[in-house]
Amino acid sequence: MAQGAAQEPGHGPRTYVGRWLWATMRKDRELADRFGSLLNDGQPGWNLDEPSVVQAAAELIARRLFRADYDVREVTAIVADMRARLQKVSTPPGQLEMEAVVRAALGETDVALDGIRPSVRLRIQLAIIGKALYELALGESDIDQLVADAERIAFERGWSPSLAD
Repeated sequence: MAQGAAQEPGHGPRTYVGRWLWATMRKDRELADRFGSLLNDGQPGWNLDEPSVVQAAAELIARRLFRADYDVREVTAIVADMRARLQKVSTPPGQLEMEAVVRAALGETDVALDGIRPSVRLRIQLAIIGKALYELALGESDIDQLVADAERIAFERGWSPSLAD
């Protein structure tokens, strides 16, 4: 789909963050900017509930990107590639930080995320999603389902991202 050609979701994402993620994944910058301005109910600051949708999406997609019996060296290699791509546009988060977030997304419970700022975690989760979009060549229906599942998981975990009007 050409940039700017995506249609606003009909009965798609139910949350502002879901709509922003949906538009971002479809590479519709105009809609992503519009929905992005509505994050945190359009107020400045950080909403702790909204990143839960991105986290759930990163978890779902990371599990599609990696085999169930992945080797930690695969994580290292993919993170190095992600960092190299990110470096073309900005300074990427550190290798070990990114590996920890990827490994947590894959379900590892013995990774320390406490020292990673929430905004950095979100950036890494978005990088995981971007990498998987590229590698897996997800179609529109895949993106629709991924965002719907991520929203559902966020609510099931007790988070309350703002519902879109």
